[in-house]
Amino acid sequence: MTKPGTREDAVLDNPIAALCQLSQDMSGQYEHLDFTISTALLIGALGGLLSALILITKLMAADHWGALMFLALSVLLFALSWSAHRSGLALSRIMKRVDVVARALRWDGDLRVPQGKDPVERLIAFLRRSDERVERAERVGKLRLLRPAPLEMGGGERAEFDAFIDGRLSRFGPERYQVYIKVYNKKIGVEDVERLIESVERCAAHSSSPPTRVIAIQTAGEGFDERALAYTDENWVEYDESGPLSRSSPARFWTCPVELFAETERGEYDTGLLYFG
Repeated sequence: MTKPGTREDAVLDNPIAALCQLSQDMSGQYEHLDFTISTALLIGALGGLLSALILITKLMAADHWGALMFLALSVLLFALSWSAHRSGLALSRIMKRVDVVARALRWDGDLRVPQGKDPVERLIAFLRRSDERVERAERVGKLRLLRPAPLEMGGGERAEFDAFIDGRLSRFGPERYQVYIKVYNKKIGVEDVERLIESVERCAAHSSSPPTRVIAIQTAGEGFDERALAYTDENWVEYDESGPLSRSSPARFWTCPVELFAETERGEYDTGLLYFG
C-alpha cells in the first residue's frame, strides 16, 4: 500500500515526470558505476595475466601444487574480467533505453534556428541546445568535431561529409555519440538518401562504431520531396555489431534514421523525422 506523500505516490501521480527523474538519477550514478566496472575489468585482466605468467614459471620449476593454485587464480580473475565486461555492456544498454524515453519526454518542441555563420554551425548549436549528449561528451573532455569530414569507408574509398561529431559519453565506458552531417544545396531526393545511408553504413562498419544520428540539411527548395520523406521513414541506417553489415545477429543490431532538416523563412527548422535515440 502506497502512503500519501511518498516517492512511490509521486510516481503514480505523474509517471512521466518520475521517468525523467529516474533518467537524471541514473545519469548521476552512471559515471561512478562505469568507473567501478572499468576498474574491476582492468584489475581482473592484469591480475589474470600476471597469474598466468607465474603459472608458467611454476610449471617450469615443476611446482605442481603452486601451478594448480595459480591456474585457479587465473581462471577466477579472467572470469571476473569477463563478468565486469558484460556488466558494463548491460549498464550501457539500460542507460541508452532510459535516456531515449526521457529525451523524448523532455523535448519542448523548440525548433528555432540558432545564430551561426553557416547551416552546419547553426545545426551544431541546435544540437547543443536540444541533445544533452553533446554536453555530456564535452564534460568528460571527449568530444571531437571534424569540418569537413572525409571518412574512410574501406576498400580505399572515402565518403565526404560536411561535419562529423565523435564523442564518448563517459570517461571509461564504451558508449559513443557519433553524428554524421551532410549539406545539400538542392531539394533532397530518394537517390541522395540512398547514397547517404550506404556511405554511413560503410563508414560505421569500417570504424566498428554505430552511428547515433545522421542528419541531412537541405538549403534550397521549399519543403521536402514527399518520396524522399517517405523513404527516410521506411529505410534506416543499419549496423550489425557482429560484423560489417552481415545482418547475421538481429539481437545486436543498431538502426537510426536519416533526419531531414531545412531552415525556413520564419526562423525555424522544418524537419522530417526527429530521432531521440
